[in-house]
Amino acid sequence: MGLLDFLLLLVYSVLVMVLGLFLRSRHMDNPVYRDYFLKGLSVKLVGAIGFTLVYTYYYTYGGDSLAYFRDANRMVGYLFVEPTTYFKFFLSPEYVNDNLFD
Repeated sequence: MGLLDFLLLLVYSVLVMVLGLFLRSRHMDNPVYRDYFLKGLSVKLVGAIGFTLVYTYYYTYGGDSLAYFRDANRMVGYLFVEPTTYFKFFLSPEYVNDNLFD
């Protein structure tokens, strides 16, 4: 993660909060929206950012979440480069290729 990632985080966080303000203003007659919506949205954003930072910087390989993302990207690459390998992997339970995820 570089400087651009942190700038995008800031931009997206501001956009989400502005959207939250817009949604809250449309439901001001509802006391739950008026009192708790922005607080809940803020807690959710902080939790998501904290989760991402822990899994990116604390764990060596990135934990299960980043491993799933990396392996899914590899599978998409196989779909477009070697479609037969992709379909063999999903359709043949006995198909195992040790080099598939290297």
